[in-house]
Amino acid sequence: MILAGGASRRFGSDKAWATWGERPVLEHLARSLAVACDPVLVVSRPGQDLPALPPSVVRLQDPAHLAGEGPLAGLLAALRWLDARGHARLFLTATDMPRVDFAVARALAGALAPRVAMATAQDAGGRAQPLCSAARVGPALRATEALLGAGERAISALPRALGAISVEVDVFSDARALQDFDTRDELDALLGG
Repeated sequence: MILAGGASRRFGSDKAWATWGERPVLEHLARSLAVACDPVLVVSRPGQDLPALPPSVVRLQDPAHLAGEGPLAGLLAALRWLDARGHARLFLTATDMPRVDFAVARALAGALAPRVAMATAQDAGGRAQPLCSAARVGPALRATEALLGAGERAISALPRALGAISVEVDVFSDARALQDFDTRDELDALLGG
């Protein structure tokens, strides 16, 4: 699933529409993940205009009572949708991580051993990246509901709640896969790298 509902304050416009190659970054990311993720979910804030996406992409919105409350709200919408349809695992990323691809999704999903509820990618600096992770739907749904019910809005609370493991970046073919962008200069650097 791709979280696309961020406010993009530092970027100056909606990151989903930023150009990556010949396409909007959100369309690029959805196509990249479709190789390994079925279905690909995109969660936006209510009323958000999104670029054209492949027909197979499922579009969801933050729950109305949590609109604008951050990535946990978007994650809740996706987890409820997946749980209702019997899906066991989820791969999570954000629109501003355009180098994430099917290899990253597969590596993280493969790290979900029987007693591991969540696996987060670890960047080159040793930091866990909760916006690039895989999780078991049932435990993640229960933890997300509990966190939101307690007033928590930070996505970093979820890996702590689930006792997530970190997967070192060297398991991926491209360490730059975990780079995100918040400004146009950062996007330009990613495009040039």
